[in-house]
Amino acid sequence: MSTTARTCRQIAAIAVAIIALAPPAAALAADPGGVPSTPPTAATRTADLSVQEQIDAYLATSPDGVQINANELSYRDGAMIVTFRKPGATTSAMTADCPYGYFCLYESVNYVFPRAIFRDCGWQDLYPKWYDRARSIAYNLPYGSVDFINHGKADHVGDTVLFSLSSSRRSIFDVSPHRDEIDHVRRNGCI
Repeated sequence: MSTTARTCRQIAAIAVAIIALAPPAAALAADPGGVPSTPPTAATRTADLSVQEQIDAYLATSPDGVQINANELSYRDGAMIVTFRKPGATTSAMTADCPYGYFCLYESVNYVFPRAIFRDCGWQDLYPKWYDRARSIAYNLPYGSVDFINHGKADHVGDTVLFSLSSSRRSIFDVSPHRDEIDHVRRNGCI
């Protein structure tokens, strides 16, 4: 790909990302001051975008991802895979569909996609793509556990485990009151 074509693609992806972050027109119209009464969530920002527009928006803000098919991005050599839409399904999920051998974070309550899957052991930073983004979580491994952590101050002083999932507690459909607070994960008990 030529430098000009790559630059054009990057500019287009940045434009899509800016549009994705803008409040819906209806919210602006409802308030004559032009400020929405409630800020849009990550889910409402991406719900009306095509899958490719969502992928382009992710890549615009985090270019280290690799598109591996029409619906997924891979980060850190597969350590995190983001799936944008559940194949063959509507946006309403209501049950976790975390693949066997993984733990999952979902952008919306009730396991609505986009979804990020992980399987690596130990501590992982969710920055930049899933930092402060998860609203429901699931665990589909036969052993061990995973802690979902909110970042404290510098050097992780004051980090707080918000939730832990394991084979005895497999999912949380709504992580309220800690929506959009999970910054790190730590998978324990790996063989």
